[in-house]
Amino acid sequence: MLLAVDIGNTQTHIGAFRGDELVEHWRFATVRESTADELGAALRNLLALRGLGFDDLDASVASSTVPELGPEWVTVATRYLGHEMLLVGPGVKTGMPIRMENPRELGPDRLVNAVAAYERVQGACIVVDFGTANTFDVVSATGEYLGGIIALGVEISLEALFERACGVIPGGVNSPVRAFGSVGGTPYFVARAAGCHIWDVEGRRYTDYVQSWGASILGHAHPTVVEAVQRAAADGTSYGAPTEREVLLAEAASDVDQRVLFRTGREVHGSRHLDDHPLVRNFSRNTNFWILPVAVTGISERNSTRSGTFQMASLLWLVR
Repeated sequence: MLLAVDIGNTQTHIGAFRGDELVEHWRFATVRESTADELGAALRNLLALRGLGFDDLDASVASSTVPELGPEWVTVATRYLGHEMLLVGPGVKTGMPIRMENPRELGPDRLVNAVAAYERVQGACIVVDFGTANTFDVVSATGEYLGGIIALGVEISLEALFERACGVIPGGVNSPVRAFGSVGGTPYFVARAAGCHIWDVEGRRYTDYVQSWGASILGHAHPTVVEAVQRAAADGTSYGAPTEREVLLAEAASDVDQRVLFRTGREVHGSRHLDDHPLVRNFSRNTNFWILPVAVTGISERNSTRSGTFQMASLLWLVR
């Protein structure tokens, strides 16, 4: 029989096939720290419940959205089943052309879904998989994978998102400042924010005392700031050249004659040698931030909305 293993972020599904017939199937919770021996023991016990054993399995295949568990299942097959397991991933020929700019970005779970759906309907189809995330994948009438989208699913969780993030981002986070490797635990993943509150993907609300390290002094999604950013984005987001809006922003700080705008804390720290200069004034707090350049270009020149301009005030290095 063929052993098929679908390793998902939340659950692992196992099926035993005799030819095209699904003879038995099982599911259990995915534990990403599981070793090959632990998985082998679990598999043996599940098989025994149905009167089966390792000797009944002569081939195996697996797809995994949890990167660290794929090799463990391959070891299970080598050590206990006596054969090499086929692990779906880059380089495996499925017979389905992938019409994406970077085919390696397609998860193995979505690829096998598409292959199975086309095998069944023999025509154009949309494959919908409701799981930890909801995936929608499009297959052409000639059996080509055309693309798809991922949406938050009903089973979404911080742990599942962190597992997925660890598979594509070193350490699971995009900034060493927010790395959780040294402190342990699972970071919360933000779904949205408004005013002084943020909500994670599991719906919990937090009071945000950080406010993007102080840059969002008007709170998240302030209507004036949102409107200004949307208006600016319509004109483009980054130019690498002077713009009228940066002049308007500098003019908004009307109590100084000259000012320099910085985008990052690194640039500010690079100018700290000027701290004691008699003609230089700088903020003693709130200078180390990360902020989108588009926000700097989105400031209105109208006095009535000038309060919105000072969401960016912490980016100013003031020179009298």
